[in-house]
Amino acid sequence: MNVRGGRLEADGLRGTDLAGPVALVTGSEAALTSVTSERTRGAVLAEESSTVTVRGLEATGDHGAAVRARTGATVEVVDARVSDVSAVALAAHEASLSLTSVEVSGAKGVGVLADEGGTVTLEDVVIRDGRHAGVGAADGTSRVEAVRCRIAGNARAGVRAHPHAVVETRDVTFRDNGGGDREDVPGPKG
Repeated sequence: MNVRGGRLEADGLRGTDLAGPVALVTGSEAALTSVTSERTRGAVLAEESSTVTVRGLEATGDHGAAVRARTGATVEVVDARVSDVSAVALAAHEASLSLTSVEVSGAKGVGVLADEGGTVTLEDVVIRDGRHAGVGAADGTSRVEAVRCRIAGNARAGVRAHPHAVVETRDVTFRDNGGGDREDVPGPKG
């Protein structure tokens, strides 16, 4: 589904084996409920100052981020399960991403990523058993805030961040992450 301009409300979106995302939202507003994505290029891609709310997301085996916010988009995801994504699971690039009651497991890339000045807020989120870091802040202008989260069993650090990125954690449990709780890694930008 490609949405450009205007407003969309949709319930029960489902995509399987798609070459693109289930929903591409460009410069629009969207309220999406009960979204299912299996082996697609992602469930939701929001860009160009879109405002998107996703309530109820199940994404399995996607070949791109299950949810990606880009270029000024604001995306809120509530009540989601994302598993076995072959890349970064959820990401904000020059955009804002808010996650509440989300579980991410088995991602091959970073579980949740802020990049290019992106902002990610996590509340009551579990990120586990990924092949990379649980949370990433890739550059010095990115920001991550995590509250009441559990980040465990990831191959790299619980949080892997550029030394100038802002990463705030409150009531976050880190356990058995290969690179420890936090690892500062210089990224391409300062």
